[in-house]
Amino acid sequence: MSSPKLRRRFIAVVSIAFFLLVSTLVFVDMLGFLKKQDVVLSREVQGLLLDNGQPLSNIKVFRVLTYGEEYLDQVITDENGHFYFPEKIIRTSKPSQMFFNSNLHQHIYAKTANDDELVVWYGNIIQAEDSETLTELLSDLVCDITDDAKTYDIPAKEDPSKLFVIYTRCKL
Repeated sequence: MSSPKLRRRFIAVVSIAFFLLVSTLVFVDMLGFLKKQDVVLSREVQGLLLDNGQPLSNIKVFRVLTYGEEYLDQVITDENGHFYFPEKIIRTSKPSQMFFNSNLHQHIYAKTANDDELVVWYGNIIQAEDSETLTELLSDLVCDITDDAKTYDIPAKEDPSKLFVIYTRCKL
């Protein structure tokens, strides 16, 4: 086989492969599989950490947000026991992926001087979405580490048939 013939076949195969790749990507994009959108993982969190009613200062507080991937933030309480996390919004194509589990796990915990990890807030949010209910709850957490954590079923203001299941030491 001559070299020009081989070269023409190679160019033909590469051209067909390129055409198939481009048309597949266009098809996938038309169906929205690659379409990115903003997903609110957490609105800002403002909280107060107490020990038997007394402010806990210089305590590490962690926020772990799991939405396919894990996002970790850490802050230290101030002298009055206050802590703050800014809102967390990501841009992702995950919601449009056919088999993606869109549950969001919000986990806030404190690490005491004894290295004990105490749950401050844990929520398993079905189909991550921006919620007025969660925004209000997370904007004023008052949590005493001497209180036992409890599970609450909180109806969403947007749709009372939807419940947020929250496990927390904070007063709700």
